[in-house]
Amino acid sequence: MKRIFLTMFLAVLIQAANISIVSAVEYLDGNSNFPLSWGHAGYFEYVDLTSCMFVSNEGNFYEIAANYIGYSRMYGKTYGTRHFRQNNGELPQYFDERTNSWIIIPDCTTEEAKNYRNTHAYTDFETKYHYKEYCMFLIVYKKLFGIDYN
Repeated sequence: MKRIFLTMFLAVLIQAANISIVSAVEYLDGNSNFPLSWGHAGYFEYVDLTSCMFVSNEGNFYEIAANYIGYSRMYGKTYGTRHFRQNNGELPQYFDERTNSWIIIPDCTTEEAKNYRNTHAYTDFETKYHYKEYCMFLIVYKKLFGIDYN
C-alpha cells in the first residue's frame, strides 16, 4: 500500500513539474506581456509587448522596434532592442548592431527554406535565414498592425 501511494505521489509531482516547465517557457515568468519568440540550446528570447512601437510609418515605409529579454540558466537575463523596417513590400530587414547595418530577413516559409532546414544543422539555418530575428519580427508586426504578417 505504501509503495502504491508513493508511486502515485511521484507521478503527480512529475506531472506538475512538466506543466510548470512548459508554461514557464511560453511566457517569461508566466507574464503574457513577454511571449517566447525564439529558443535554442538553452537560450530563449522573449518579446516585451509593452515596448512595441513605430519609429516611423510613412506610406509604404515603416520602421518598428521592440525590446527583448534573452534568458539562459547559465547567464541569466540580458536585455536588448531590435529594430525592423520594410519598404514597398520588399522583404523586411533588421538592424544588426554588430555590423552597424540593415540585414534582409529571408522568407522562412518557402520550400527552399524548409528544405534547407531539413538538410542542414539548425545553427546553419538560423544564420542563413536569420530565424531568431524573423520570429521576433512576426510577433512585433502582429502587435503593431493587428494582423499576421504574410
